[in-house]
Amino acid sequence: MNKHRRIKKREYWKRHLEKSMRKRRKKKPKVHGHGGYKNDYIEYCEDVYHILKKKWLRRVRNEKRGFTQQYNIPEIFTIADNVDSTISLINTMFCDACNMNVRQQRFDYRGCMEIDLAASMIMDTVLIAVQTYRKSIHYPIDFSGIYGKDSHIEPILENSGIIEHLHAVVVEGKTQRRNLKLFKMKSGKHGSNRSDITATRLNEYFQACLKTQGYCLNDEGMNYLGKMFGEVINNCELHGGEGSVWYTSGYYQNSPSDDDYGKCQMVIFNYGDSIFERILDKNQTSEEMQDLLQKMHEEHRRKYDSGWNQEALYTVLSLQEGISRLKDRRVQNNKKRGTGTIRLLESFMSIGKKENGNTPKLDIISGHIHIKINEKYRLLEEHFEDDIMGRASRKIIAFNHENNIYKKADSDCVKILNSYFPGTIIAMNFYLDRKYLSKLVKR
Repeated sequence: MNKHRRIKKREYWKRHLEKSMRKRRKKKPKVHGHGGYKNDYIEYCEDVYHILKKKWLRRVRNEKRGFTQQYNIPEIFTIADNVDSTISLINTMFCDACNMNVRQQRFDYRGCMEIDLAASMIMDTVLIAVQTYRKSIHYPIDFSGIYGKDSHIEPILENSGIIEHLHAVVVEGKTQRRNLKLFKMKSGKHGSNRSDITATRLNEYFQACLKTQGYCLNDEGMNYLGKMFGEVINNCELHGGEGSVWYTSGYYQNSPSDDDYGKCQMVIFNYGDSIFERILDKNQTSEEMQDLLQKMHEEHRRKYDSGWNQEALYTVLSLQEGISRLKDRRVQNNKKRGTGTIRLLESFMSIGKKENGNTPKLDIISGHIHIKINEKYRLLEEHFEDDIMGRASRKIIAFNHENNIYKKADSDCVKILNSYFPGTIIAMNFYLDRKYLSKLVKR
């Protein structure tokens, strides 16, 4: 009897899905009025899905799956402060969404007290990729969410989160756009050559945020910051590997109680190879760099432990001046590759503080490695006279008190994660404080 009911239920849902897909196929796809391509956040969904399926799909426990899966979003759902749990939860959502028995995912944010743009964007792009794939094979999946009426995380969810991107049905909560400035999600693919125009738009967006505090960058500052954005996005495009896809977004909100400061969040991330995976690919790394990395590996081998390994070492090395998998002194203008990411983050470290002492949260996550950028360690020029780093001065951030690249990094700033992210995330959370900026200008 139960078996007969299950068969009838399966046949009902099959007919229902076929009817829904016939209706959808009749509708014309929406495209931008300018450029003629789909919305940035769905344009490369198929590529993202196949990357994630290859690198991130894991076996789920063999248990009965209901039609609706519910997820309780943790109290802190951020890349900056709870990266392991956040990435692990998003990975679980992805694996469950790949199960064709799951028809709906429901996200309960009522216990969530803190969320950041990076976590929201990664969750959205992962689920959009699965949703788009499932629509293409006539097994659609729907999303819904619930949060409290007085939730302070509501602006991110509504303006750059599941409601904006996934069109999720909201069970509770009230939609309202507050004093926000948004940089709508942009994306690009390896070889798409979109990095320059996106960097220019990011630069203009930051300038607009800065103007809310009565300041703006001069031409020199705009040019410098634009180059940094361009280098970081270009690195995402080049170093994620063939087929890799990158995204960027921004979110700025003036303090609801004090217009003298605002909080800005920017994120640039890609799906593809991690920094470590790309460096290990001998077909993609110059012989000169392979030799340097091998020597550094031998130098550090005896120092490896649970908090420091080859992946952590190579990820830290990738941030140093003159250390890049593409570096080759025989190629013109190729001697000073690297440091673009660190210089960008240090720029926000310098201007992104509050007068009361609050400091920015700047993070890099790649593969199993999490690097925190803070005032504890800075990019400094160091002179070398050895066979590994050569006989030259380089800008180095070794994440230890001696700024010695031959010593282990501080485990407070360089951490090995239990979870794995298939690509690289650069998350920037900083303040624009009128009083602090005024003091900075007077120095």
